[in-house]
Amino acid sequence: MSKKIFLYAFVMALIVTLVGSSVAYAASGTPDITATAVFDNRYGKVTAVFPDHFIIKNLSGVKQTILLTSATKVYSVKGIVKPITDVQMGSWIFAAGVRSGRRTLTAKNIVLTGATYSGAKYWSGVREWGTVTSVDPVHGIFFMNTSKSGLVRVLAYSPTVFLNSQVNSVSKITVGMKALVAGPLSSNGIVMANIVDAFTPSQ
Repeated sequence: MSKKIFLYAFVMALIVTLVGSSVAYAASGTPDITATAVFDNRYGKVTAVFPDHFIIKNLSGVKQTILLTSATKVYSVKGIVKPITDVQMGSWIFAAGVRSGRRTLTAKNIVLTGATYSGAKYWSGVREWGTVTSVDPVHGIFFMNTSKSGLVRVLAYSPTVFLNSQVNSVSKITVGMKALVAGPLSSNGIVMANIVDAFTPSQ
């Protein structure tokens, strides 16, 4: 327990130090938001598959509808474009897009996240999807521009799991990559990442 308390205290002290110093690394991020669209994301396990939508069950056991369009893109954790048919019963997915109801999301991007790191331990807290705008590998911080929240600051530290084995540290993240993150939000507005998946989408 004392080790956990020490780690938490160390991380919080690091946040306080980095809030001021890391801002210089951030590019000016403008939220990719229109006046009518409400951008959001969903995470869960696929329980039903239909030609134009999926049903997933989230970590609270609530069913959510993920609508599909001709523009919906599906990726592996390494950024490889996959056919929609790769989303099957039992798949764990992260979907980002436009919320059209409390339990309905029209997906613009879907990532097949796999079942290994699928519990609340990894995916609770906030979740964000966007484009990396700057990287501070020395401090383990990167910034991403998101449609949901605008400019987001992310800290990767010892508990962080990188889903993409080819991009398994902040030092391997580059500007322009797509990234999804999940984890608690600190009082200073930094996402303390439990999960990071960063990749350059395949063509």
